[in-house]
Amino acid sequence: APRPDVQQALSRGTAWRDFERRYGPWRAQWNEATSTPHRAIGRAIPLPGFAGDAASADHAVRGFIARNSSVFGAVDGLELANASKAGSVWYVRYRQSVGGIPVLGSDWEFRIGDNGNLMAFGADAHQAPARLASAPRIGAGVAREAAKAGIAFDPATDRVEGDRLWVLPIEREGATEYRVVYELHVWTKNPRRHWYTLVDAANGEIVQRRDKRHFAITGNVTATVHPTLPSDALTVRPLRNVYVNSGAAQAFTDSLGNYSLNAVGSPVTVTSGLRGRFVDVERCDNNDVCPVGDASFSSSTSNPSARNIAWITSNSQTSERDAYYHVNRAHDWVKAIDPAFTACDYELKTYVELSDNCGAFWDGVSLNFFIAGSGCPASAQLPDIVYHEYGHAVNDNLYIANGRPAGMDNFAMQEALADLNAAFILDDPVIGNGFYGTGTILRTVADDKVWPFDENSVDAHSVGLILAGAMWDLRQSVGLPIAQRLFHFARYGLPDDPNDGKAFNEYFVEVLVADDNDANLSNGTPHYTQIVNAFNAHGIGTNYFVSITAPVEDQPNTGPFPVNAIITYSGLFGGLDVTSPRLYYSVNNAAFTFVPMFPTGNPDEYGAQIPQQASAVIRYYVRATTLDGGAQTDPPSAPVRTYSFIGGLYSVMLENDFDNDLGWTVGASGDAATSGLWLRADPVGTPIQPENDHSASGTFWSMGFIDTARR
Repeated sequence: APRPDVQQALSRGTAWRDFERRYGPWRAQWNEATSTPHRAIGRAIPLPGFAGDAASADHAVRGFIARNSSVFGAVDGLELANASKAGSVWYVRYRQSVGGIPVLGSDWEFRIGDNGNLMAFGADAHQAPARLASAPRIGAGVAREAAKAGIAFDPATDRVEGDRLWVLPIEREGATEYRVVYELHVWTKNPRRHWYTLVDAANGEIVQRRDKRHFAITGNVTATVHPTLPSDALTVRPLRNVYVNSGAAQAFTDSLGNYSLNAVGSPVTVTSGLRGRFVDVERCDNNDVCPVGDASFSSSTSNPSARNIAWITSNSQTSERDAYYHVNRAHDWVKAIDPAFTACDYELKTYVELSDNCGAFWDGVSLNFFIAGSGCPASAQLPDIVYHEYGHAVNDNLYIANGRPAGMDNFAMQEALADLNAAFILDDPVIGNGFYGTGTILRTVADDKVWPFDENSVDAHSVGLILAGAMWDLRQSVGLPIAQRLFHFARYGLPDDPNDGKAFNEYFVEVLVADDNDANLSNGTPHYTQIVNAFNAHGIGTNYFVSITAPVEDQPNTGPFPVNAIITYSGLFGGLDVTSPRLYYSVNNAAFTFVPMFPTGNPDEYGAQIPQQASAVIRYYVRATTLDGGAQTDPPSAPVRTYSFIGGLYSVMLENDFDNDLGWTVGASGDAATSGLWLRADPVGTPIQPENDHSASGTFWSMGFIDTARR
């Protein structure tokens, strides 16, 4: 998490002060490992040489970097990863390399308006040691063998691919370690997995491994399909983009399902399948080896003549038809928002009737849907699950096409945006409608979940509802067309981070970038208020930048009891409402009341007092708001969780530090336990037991364990 003292020190540093003297007020969120701005916005900066094309954008940004070396540092090896326009914004990004080896995850991001004004930028300028440029100590073949370690790997069915080298920064307690790693992809059949694996090029150690599959515990030529729900009656719909063949001649259907095929001779054989320009459906029939027997059509006909093709239950399975229809619908929905987006314009492999139940997944290259069973319908028959999985494909393919070879990394954001893909296509917040049968659902994005997540869950689907909920709130306030556009174009900023809250907050900033209409974020955006309110309601807007620390020890006196809090704001825009800090307190479980907190004179410190109490247990929390109304509390989930202390006079009834044996009796009549007995001893430290006690002096503890045989 950002450290307020470090963030403030970097913002007050000489290099940034000089930058602001040249360009006016700017705000930065700092990469504390590189001491460079991870994201910065401020007053528009005209870029000399910008002419509205990729080459001039690259030239203009490189000039800006060179003129501000005090901010960016002396960095060589910047390779242009992408310079393209999406909406009214030019996105220019670079990949840093060391000795010709690219740095994984290095963000060099620049946002330029049509008018040539720089509105936002960020640069994680890594200063990796030159020795990394030396050749790897192990070869790619050795690394591929190492990548198999620790997983079930069958050489007959499984494979390892890749030999790309990266420099990987690893942050450890404020310092950054750099390693050269191989990027490898391990594909296994049982279980079906796509393991993205980073192997240390020096010693073969697996540095990182993750499964690229993304689950949703859920999932004319004409065809009969389920329009919205698996419980809907099968309805005839035209199939677009289907291939129709005759010999070497091929055509594809238009949006109404019509085709015109220039066949040679007469009679001719017309063939087709559930395969087209943007999806190729393969049926697995409860097997892991696909296809088993795909839907197919073949008919002899005279030339010229009319030959209609109807996909029905006699020549195809419902899962095949549903998958083809809804993948195409999802593809066309994205293209309607962003006609220039081509990263999903290919025959996307889509497997249906796989040998499992109640689920679906995207594995980085294909969509996969399970067979009916365990109370669940076949997952390809749930349109919103198809749209959810297709959303994963858009996430990864857009990121890859714009300079991020591994796609979108953050799992919670992956799930949030995949859920929103389904919710915005159907304009319905429910995800997995009918997943476990008619009337059941998996989840809804119309939620009130707030960051930081406080439900003891690491499930990416649950955590992702924080971001999804913010965007659904935005849809309610600005309408579906605007929300759809902002949802999609914000992805062009490639927001991503291992920390979920940081990734969500980066997406918030990119929504504002996508909404901007004058390349000047410092003066707001057309829907600034609605965007900020929606994200603040979920703790990932401007209130994410508020940090509050308010520790209080027990008070062995009658008071009044002082409570001081350090409250800072590290946002790129907006600010802390310095009149807003309040101290809320409850005495002996009475109702909470509050008093205002005022500056104490110490930097960023605010204070208040709780009135005198003869003897009380006092629960308390601190609340502050941003200038645009975003609230933050400490602890974050207050008043559900609060801090507490004991205030008032007391007398000691019993005190025993166990350094002296006071003659305690150990064991009870009839206790035959042979382990877990209480004892008084100097403990030996373990990963789950500290070595030192809390006493100011002394070493002994009274310890005991539960005898599991008797409990």
